[in-house]
Amino acid sequence: MTKPAPCKAAANDENGRGLTVIAALAETTGTDNFGWGKRIWADLHVPGAGQ
Repeated sequence: MTKPAPCKAAANDENGRGLTVIAALAETTGTDNFGWGKRIWADLHVPGAGQ
């Protein structure tokens, strides 16, 4: 299985931006491979959370 990676989407492309958006917002990201597919995860910092 190949590892998901951000790509450069053209202005008129209907897909290809998801991982780029996640990478811009997340503190850390990662992927897990399973027999049934892949899981992409991200840790996000939410200002004011946990106060």
